[in-house]
Amino acid sequence: MGKVAFVEITAADMRKEVQTISKRDWEKQRAFGGQHQGDITALVWSPNGALLVTAASDKAMVVWDTKTQKRLEKCVSLYDRSYYVHTLTRDRYDLRAPIWAFAWHPTENILSYTDDSGSLYIHTDFLPDHLIRHLKLDLQPAPFIHDPLGEVSGNAGRSIANQGLPAEKDRRDREAPPRRQGTPDSLDEILGPDDVGSLDGFVEDDEAEGYEGVNGHGKRSNGHLDDLNGHPAKRRAQQSLWQPRIHDAFQPGSTPWRGNRRYLCLNLLGFVWTVDQDTHHTITVEFYDREFQRDFHFTDPYKYDKACLTEKGALFSCQPTGDQPAMIHYRPHETWTTRADWRTMLPKGEGVVAIALSQSFVVVTTTTNYVRVYTLFGTPVKVYRQKSSPIVTCATWRDYVLTIGNGSVGGDGQTRLLYTIENVRRDEVCQSEDVVALTEGAQLRNVFFSDTGVCSHVS
Repeated sequence: MGKVAFVEITAADMRKEVQTISKRDWEKQRAFGGQHQGDITALVWSPNGALLVTAASDKAMVVWDTKTQKRLEKCVSLYDRSYYVHTLTRDRYDLRAPIWAFAWHPTENILSYTDDSGSLYIHTDFLPDHLIRHLKLDLQPAPFIHDPLGEVSGNAGRSIANQGLPAEKDRRDREAPPRRQGTPDSLDEILGPDDVGSLDGFVEDDEAEGYEGVNGHGKRSNGHLDDLNGHPAKRRAQQSLWQPRIHDAFQPGSTPWRGNRRYLCLNLLGFVWTVDQDTHHTITVEFYDREFQRDFHFTDPYKYDKACLTEKGALFSCQPTGDQPAMIHYRPHETWTTRADWRTMLPKGEGVVAIALSQSFVVVTTTTNYVRVYTLFGTPVKVYRQKSSPIVTCATWRDYVLTIGNGSVGGDGQTRLLYTIENVRRDEVCQSEDVVALTEGAQLRNVFFSDTGVCSHVS
């Protein structure tokens, strides 16, 4: 992302625009869009956060104003005349290939970038004179939807200009109207002053009930009350609070431990099983059709407890232990190209509830009710919080992601299972918080997509 000038996360989504996301609650904020015809390939903030520069596969480069999300300048390839070319950069830059990375000088008006051809370009005086003022601004706030620095509530009290000056205070006191004095027939004049001292001792301890026994703060003590320890039924009533029965989380296609062995994944393609060797695990991946894929075996020092298997690769995950956070490991199958497996760590404090793998995406649900979606190359695509919580499980097929969580509590004290289906690539919700049809007393054991995309569950 380059150098971020504020506490925000910026993601290039599939609608060919740049979307800022709040780091605190992962809510979508302002978006920069409408200028690129291809997928976003690179972006960078100016050192003070006042400008944003983006590039896309359409060989275009756009300079944005962070505060207004408006385009300031645009440069496109001279070899493609179908796009509008702004007068600023038309004669200065020749974008022959898509840009893959930006770097902005921390103090100077210098921008460097590399493109798809492997060339490195360093442009001095990148911004024209009429845009230099943006680089001289102080650190700019994040482009929130409700900018706390850009709006003032109409109900907010405004301080008086010279309220703290002694001369101004004396002037207001002199100009204030005189305070009304008591009249001869007023109630205060008739009754006279209050004699508070005559009320002392009007409460007397006639029956020796301890009214006169006060502590050092002038309060009555509780020595005359019964001891709470003498009422065990009250203590039990306070300690035994009612809790709803929730559905336990599970990993589709896995089995519990039997001795020191268990299946991490079992489907129509093959199966993944692990053996606990005390200090480490050993994992074996076997395929039914060995002419299509080759079995493999490896030593697992991370003690993976969940796995998924598809035609393209295998996905593993482990829980956090001590200072080691939870980890996701994707391992593609052997191909004629170089295998590029990857690992990524989850934020501290998050554990893995369930994982899913499709031909397009990796889906991870966590103990903090987040749903994290990655590409098969480990690039984060989307992060959002599941409404129905705690999360029970997840599944995926192509671009569709299914999540199931605990919803409202029924009359029997059992939570209802709710499911959501979302298309990640199009950013569309197909079904939201619908009830999973289960018979009374049934428990969900497995959920999956068929080869044609039909969602099914086993109870």
